[in-house]
Amino acid sequence: MPSDKELVKLCLEASVKQICATIESLPIGIVKLSPTGAIKSIDKEAERLLGFFEGELKGSSITIILEEGGFELTKQLAQLETAFDAPLLIRTKDGAHIAILAAVVRDTTALHENTLIFSFVVK
Repeated sequence: MPSDKELVKLCLEASVKQICATIESLPIGIVKLSPTGAIKSIDKEAERLLGFFEGELKGSSITIILEEGGFELTKQLAQLETAFDAPLLIRTKDGAHIAILAAVVRDTTALHENTLIFSFVVK
């Protein structure tokens, strides 16, 4: 029989898997960024909306997918303490422009320290 500690760990792991599955099912693109705006990862919805695979963008600046205001956004990211949201234009791999509502939040958990979460929905 598992110990109490092992049971708690199993319950937490199951909860995290359920939350991740729920988030992945939402029509929200999620891009994890470094404080300087370098792309750390993107989720499946962001891949679908942008037409890029994660490996094509990982390590690149977020400005690779941003249209007007991309440079200004990266300056704001470096100074971000909590969160902000803004309407933006993004550029897909095939060159199309999509109007989005974006929100950027600093992840303050120890697990993802120094990570910014750039989430977006198509307007």
